[in-house]
Order: sequence, then C-alpha cells, then structure tokens
Amino acid sequence: MNTEESLIGRVTDSLWKMPFGIDYVDENYLRRKYGNKVINRYYRLAEKCILEDHTKEDHQELMDYVYKTGLSDDIDPPTTLRSRETFKILFNYLARENEYFTLLDLGSGDGKIGIGLAARLENLERLYAVDISPFAIERMRKNIGLLGEEDQERVRRKLVDIRADYRPVGFQASMLAMEPKGIPIIMAAHVNDNDDVYPVFREMSGKGGKLVICDQRAIPEQVEETDIAEINRGTCIYDNQFRTQGQEHGVDIKMAAHMEVFPIRIMLLLFVGRKAEGPE
Repeated sequence: MNTEESLIGRVTDSLWKMPFGIDYVDENYLRRKYGNKVINRYYRLAEKCILEDHTKEDHQELMDYVYKTGLSDDIDPPTTLRSRETFKILFNYLARENEYFTLLDLGSGDGKIGIGLAARLENLERLYAVDISPFAIERMRKNIGLLGEEDQERVRRKLVDIRADYRPVGFQASMLAMEPKGIPIIMAAHVNDNDDVYPVFREMSGKGGKLVICDQRAIPEQVEETDIAEINRGTCIYDNQFRTQGQEHGVDIKMAAHMEVFPIRIMLLLFVGRKAEGPE
C-alpha cells in the first residue's frame, strides 16, 4: 500500500465505520444503541417515504430524523458504502485539477464526502458545504471530530458549513458576494433532484467552471463483473439521459468516470458539466 492509499484509508476508516458489513442491519444492536422509541419512529417515517404519493417534505423529515439521532451512521449499510466509494471516485477525479480551487457542495448531508475531500485534497483551498437541514450541519460538525487532530485542523481551515436552501436567488447572491468571480467547481452527490442543481450552476459558476454530479445505477443481477467494462464502454444510456437533462438547462454534460461497487451491485457515475455556449 502506497502513502496516498494509506492516507485515504485512514480517512475512510475514521468516517465510514461498518461494524456488520453491508448485508444486513442488526436490529437488536440498533435497539440497544438507540432505544425502541427512536427505532420505531424511524420505521414509521421510512414507511411514509415508500408510498407513491410521498412528498419531498416526507423525505426531508426522515433525513432530519436520521441526522438528529445519529442513525445515519448505522441504519443503511449500503448507503454508507455508496458514500465511501463516492468519496474515492471524487477524490481521484478532483486530485487531477492543476490549480488550487474552491468547491461548493450542494446537499452535503452529514458532510463525510466533503470532509474526506477537505482532509486529503492538497489542491482544495476552500469548501462550502450547504444543506437545508440544521441536523445535517450539526452531524457534519460532529463527524469532523472523528478524524485525527491534524486532519481536523486541516478540515476546519478549509470547510465552511452553511445551513441554507441553495435554490433561492438570495442564497446565490450571498455566495457570489463571498466568491465574486464565481465558484470554480460545484458538486452534487446523490441529491434528490438534479434539476434543482443546474440553475444554481448556471448562476454561480465562474468562467470555465465545472458542475460535477455523482449518480448511481443498479447493475442487473444477470450481469457478470467481466461484462461491466463492455457496458461502460458504450454508456450511451447514461450519457444520453444526463446530456438531455443538461441541455434543457443550458449545460453541456459528459461522463467523466465510473466505478463498480459489486457488494451492492451499483455503478457510480461521475458526470461533468460546463455552461453551453450560446449562438455566436
């Protein structure tokens, strides 16, 4: 293991603890740790979000609850694994930036991905982590404390957490007051609705700015590992979907990277967008 891999491993081991692997959640462990009342309420909120007529407010109530209680660390091992692997794919992509840059993380959640990037990306100068949930922001601050002292100091020097809805014009204006030349790179990893992200990017990105979106797709059960490379070589389904969505908002989208996560059979797909050039 080289030095970089060791440093990455130190961060992932600190932020993404998975005591039971990814195959199941030990409900007895959860009930001992959090109590029956907390777990029963979680199940009631989660059941609402399964219904076809569930709303964004239902989903936000659930997410607020898992951040407030700390269940976000334990309740869904596959999501924990997805978050860890998303950090790795983003790190490998952003480490190639030639200049120091500022990053705006939209819908940062518990902040583990952003915290990991701030701890390990030498070329990351400033990270604005934005989430609408006060409980997500509080959980993010606690998660910084999971790191070693040197990493904590490095992250706190770079990371600015902001509790806000990133969609309103007022928020965008306040961000541009902080970064008057615009944000070089805007990131959205597994947000609820990518359609909310494109207008923010259009308004807030600087000249030559990038929009980096991380999304996922299930790997069909009948597909073998040896076939995945062949599937990704075409990627037309994923490229076309995001390209069309981006064009509707005046953003040119191209697929930048992918990663297969076989224990939970998903492909993590990294897309990069730039503002579409208007007619001459």
